[in-house]
Amino acid sequence: MSDPLKISARRRVRGGEVVVDYQRDSGRLRVVEHGKVTHQWYPPDSWFAIATASARSRWGTVPDEQDLLLVLDNLLTEHDVPAVALAHDGRPAGV
Repeated sequence: MSDPLKISARRRVRGGEVVVDYQRDSGRLRVVEHGKVTHQWYPPDSWFAIATASARSRWGTVPDEQDLLLVLDNLLTEHDVPAVALAHDGRPAGV
């Protein structure tokens, strides 16, 4: 069962998957790669990370999946990792 307080987005990278999730009740922003937490922020740092990545978004107090994908893209770009966007069902987006 999915958590209604958690917003998630995922990308396929390096033969695996990277997931970014935002916990609405705590404001925690977390990146999990191959089952291991690689980045984690709490307010106000999580808000700064989202606002920086999605500057043109109107995310307000709760980001959406697209905002989280922008955060993930920024991290992957910093580490020069190619990624494929995945839809909620795990298929490549647009398929």
